[in-house]
This record gives sequence, C-alpha cells and structure tokens, in this order.
Amino acid sequence: MAPRISVVIPTYNRARDLERALASVLGQTFDDFEVLVVDNHSTDDTQTVIARFADSRVSLYNIDNEGVVAKSRNLGIRLARGEFVAFLDSDDWWTPNKLRASLEGLEAGADVVFHHLYLVTRPEQKVYLRKVRARDVRSPVFRDLLINGAALPQSSVVMRRSLLLEIGGMPEDREFVATEDYVCWLRAARQTERFHRIRGTLGYYWAGGGNLSSDARTLAILDRLVCTYSEELKVDGVNSMPAWIAYAYARAHYNHRAYGATLSYLDRLDSNTSPFGIAVKAMLTRAAVAVAYWRQSGREEKR
Repeated sequence: MAPRISVVIPTYNRARDLERALASVLGQTFDDFEVLVVDNHSTDDTQTVIARFADSRVSLYNIDNEGVVAKSRNLGIRLARGEFVAFLDSDDWWTPNKLRASLEGLEAGADVVFHHLYLVTRPEQKVYLRKVRARDVRSPVFRDLLINGAALPQSSVVMRRSLLLEIGGMPEDREFVATEDYVCWLRAARQTERFHRIRGTLGYYWAGGGNLSSDARTLAILDRLVCTYSEELKVDGVNSMPAWIAYAYARAHYNHRAYGATLSYLDRLDSNTSPFGIAVKAMLTRAAVAVAYWRQSGREEKR
C-alpha cells in the first residue's frame, strides 16, 4: 500500500547533515511514510550514509539539477507515492512528533500545513533561543503572502501531492533559485485558502553556513518577483511596493555599500503602515548608513 506521507530531501555533498536529517525522520512517532533522497551526484559519503539506513522506506535517486534545487524537489514530487509531500532540506531536521502533528492538521481539512523552526547557527549548539518563525496567514492567502512576505519555512511544510501536481511543482526558473519555495506557496494560494499553521516548534533550521544566498542573487530574485507580480502589487491601480520587498532591496544594497540606493528604498517605507519589525530594522539600517557616511567623510578629511 502507498504510504500516507512522502518525505522529499534534496541533497548535495552534505553527508553528515543528511545523516542527522534521516535520523530525525526515521525517529518519528508516526511511521507511515517513505523517504526520497534526491542527490545531485554528490562526491562525498552520501551513498555510504544512505546504506547505513537499511530501511525499505528510504530510497536514493540521482539527478543532475544544474544548480537548480527545484528540479530535485520536483523529481521527488513526481516519484512520491504518498497522499501528502513533506519537504526537508538535508541540513535541517525535525522533532519526533512533526509528521504526526502535520497529518492531524491535514486530516482536519488543511491543504498546506507549516510551523516554527528552531534557528541553529553552531554545530555544537544545545540551547535554542531563536526561531525561524512561521506566521498565520489571512484570506485571501495569495494577497497576504505577496504583500507581507514568506510565512512558511521550507523544511516545515507538508502539503497535498495533488495540489503540488496541479500547480506544476516548484518553479525551475534559474532566477528563482533560493526562493522557489516562496513562489510555490504563492501558486498554491491561487488554488486554495486552506493554509494552516501548526502550533509549536517542530524542527530545526541550519543557518551556520552553506545555504544558497547572496546579495546579488537577492536583488535578481526581487527584480523577478516585482516583474512577475507587477499587476497584483498594484493597489487601487497605483504601483506599490510591499514593505518587506522595499526593505530587502535596501538591505541588499547596503551590503554592497550602495548607500544612496539603500536610502532610496528605505524612503519607500511608510513608518505608519510598515510592520513593526521591518520599521525597526529600517531605522537601524538608516543609522548604519549614517555611520558609514560619517566614517567615509572622516577618511576623506584625513587625505
């Protein structure tokens, strides 16, 4: 019989992390699942790690994804036999009751479930005080996600496979690398309003290095998002920019020391309507720009 849940884990040269991820899946209190590890032809001990888990529920598939992780995830989605698909990055891991809690939410009528993750920044970390926070989304969910930004941490999400197939899986556009999950949630929200945040923190997100991120990539992704959803971003026929996008632009430019562009995007933020967290970050970024200008002027005077 087909399992209830298919767990899709893309990986590349993360043998040690993959071992931890698999151990967390096979240690679940719910056991009606399969695991599909989709490997981008790793050159480390990935196959040895898989062999250690002599469990018929774990299968290894190889792919040349050309640096587009969405291709690995989509292969897993196509090969999955479960009614539901759970996403797990190979450097993240779950608490033992994650799948059981997710299934309860799905059986209660949700199409997509998700939750908080603990933030991990050091290999030896034992105390987890910070979280990658999921947030409740309001109807219309598509509008909420677009205007307020991502709400679903990748390795927390479990959703109906039929829905994933309906929307064509995750986008494989190279411009969306590192944000293909967010675009996938947007596409899903066009088809269903049944998004449900599970209470509790049911996994761990590794942020200690090796993640796909760069300021140049961030700017390219933001440009593509704004272009793709330009019509939906209009409010009463007027072009607008959500606070989270304006701040993301500003921060990426700040990291490139393009302070003029940083301030230009910060000026698009309305302190009265921006979410509190973004408003505070914007204020701190303005202060950092002021300090950078002050230091720059000091260096010029010394010359």
